[in-house]
Amino acid sequence: MAKALIIFITSLALLCSCNLDSSTGIFHKVSNSVPTTENTIIESLGYSGSTAWYLTGNGIYTKAQGASEQAYLQNSSIPARGARVLEAAFAYGSATDIVYSGSLKINSTDIDTEHTMLFKALSTATYPFPSRILAMTKNGYVILSSGTAMGIYKNNDPSAALATISTALVPGKVLESGNSLLIMDSTQTKAWIFDSSAIQELSEYHDYVGFQVYDAGKALLVDDSLNLYKLDGITATDTLKDLDTFSSSSQMRSFKVSASQVVFKTDSYFDKLDITSDGATLTSISSGYADEIEDLNILGIHPIAEGSTYLVTTQSSGLFIIDVLNNSKSEF
Repeated sequence: MAKALIIFITSLALLCSCNLDSSTGIFHKVSNSVPTTENTIIESLGYSGSTAWYLTGNGIYTKAQGASEQAYLQNSSIPARGARVLEAAFAYGSATDIVYSGSLKINSTDIDTEHTMLFKALSTATYPFPSRILAMTKNGYVILSSGTAMGIYKNNDPSAALATISTALVPGKVLESGNSLLIMDSTQTKAWIFDSSAIQELSEYHDYVGFQVYDAGKALLVDDSLNLYKLDGITATDTLKDLDTFSSSSQMRSFKVSASQVVFKTDSYFDKLDITSDGATLTSISSGYADEIEDLNILGIHPIAEGSTYLVTTQSSGLFIIDVLNNSKSEF
């Protein structure tokens, strides 16, 4: 799993003329790294306060740099709420609070409630939303349906919707980037972009699998045929470029390097995009270990110092800090 990190660094290393020889230096160190967590990570929840947060099969765990991982909310200790955490995210605006969905037990009977309320970890508090929860995002939102509309709420505030979509359709897919969401309906006819305060329908629909905001109101989108689009406002313009191979059963990962550079991880490569006025130039990183990472799974890439230092979360090889400017790597 750790070898996947090499390609991430390789893509960024091109920016600073770092050593790209996979047999020495940082690449050799990453390839020989050992897992840094005892639990297999299911999903990266994020990075805050010098601490990584992640969901495992045993519950929510945290890990500070150089320290052992710690249980934050174990499934076995959820008070009267069933067997396990199903989803989790930072409570909106408070990274040290966790909101999660799970299951209640009433009279020894499992009651599925993950779509009707969220719980606050280590607390008896709940956030009962006014209608069915359709989606919960890692960047702090929940999407509701009342049967005649969809509403977007902060995940710890059921009092008022931040934005509303006047349709009874349900989201078939929700992608997130920063404080923004890209929502596609289940009939594959409409798509909306939400930018933390307002929502707009895109001028045309495509089945998007990748979404990355790189500047205010601007994003790069990738559809299921790996066509690359540049989004400005509500119009997504085809750049006439395609990314490399990507399995529909995987989840495409992307991250912002700067206000003019974005990287998308496809199956066997990292594709670096330098954004220009009329589209983007594409550099496919396929050297070094690229041909060896086809089945690896990076769960999250979180900036510690944007453009320089990143926390990389992998499914079974643990956590790493990468400093791309100094061409160094350390286990988290």
